[in-house]
Amino acid sequence: MKFSQDLKQIKSNYQFKLRTILDFINEIDVYIEKNLNEIKGTVLTSDANTESEGKKLRNFLIEALDENSNSKANERVEVASPVLSKFILVFIKSMRYSEFLNEMTLSYLIACQEAMFKDYLHSILINNNNCLKTAKDKISYDEILSFDNMEDLIESIVKKVVDSIGYGSAEDIFKFYLEKFNIDFKSFHGWELIIESSLRRNLVIHNKSIANDSYCRKFSEISLNDRIDVDSEYVKSVAENLIEFNEFCLSAVSQKFRIET
Repeated sequence: MKFSQDLKQIKSNYQFKLRTILDFINEIDVYIEKNLNEIKGTVLTSDANTESEGKKLRNFLIEALDENSNSKANERVEVASPVLSKFILVFIKSMRYSEFLNEMTLSYLIACQEAMFKDYLHSILINNNNCLKTAKDKISYDEILSFDNMEDLIESIVKKVVDSIGYGSAEDIFKFYLEKFNIDFKSFHGWELIIESSLRRNLVIHNKSIANDSYCRKFSEISLNDRIDVDSEYVKSVAENLIEFNEFCLSAVSQKFRIET
């Protein structure tokens, strides 16, 4: 009964967190869209320089974005119009805010994913002590006698196991669950996104969002040194996938240990 309650509590906690994150992403999208709508409504012909400068800027951007253009990379467009300057500033700020928030939200989602793996594993081991038996791990008499009761000893052992596994990659965790419990995470339809989003988060944090060898080996459609963008639609897909994966974990663990949840 306790095992069942623990699993349901874990599932409930992460469903709340993940849905809150998804709501946050949607609200940020609304906020940014509102800002963009405001600048779209700006009257750009309110001073003498705005119209001509706007045309220059438009032509410059068209040439800069054209792969076949021979425009010099150091060509510049000066903007003196206060209205046009404000338009550009608000637009750039909205895009930059969105980029920062998407990257931070992705990082938080993957942190939730890693914690989810650990919490389910902790519950499994605490409620199934036989799973702790292994020929490789040993504990000294001194360490055993340092605990006041068996529950504290088991908790300490479980924490060591969870920490040793929980800080590995998603692939490492997959192997552990498969070998120890015969729970196959790859049978979850969105497992590849879990792997990809974990690697993408690592690129964002450690490699300035630039694709490295590790990422390209797994996802061959991306070339080495390509920039991997993180937009709101992608972050939403990661959040939605984790919500489904949380359901999958509860179902898979429940079936494995034959408990009602």
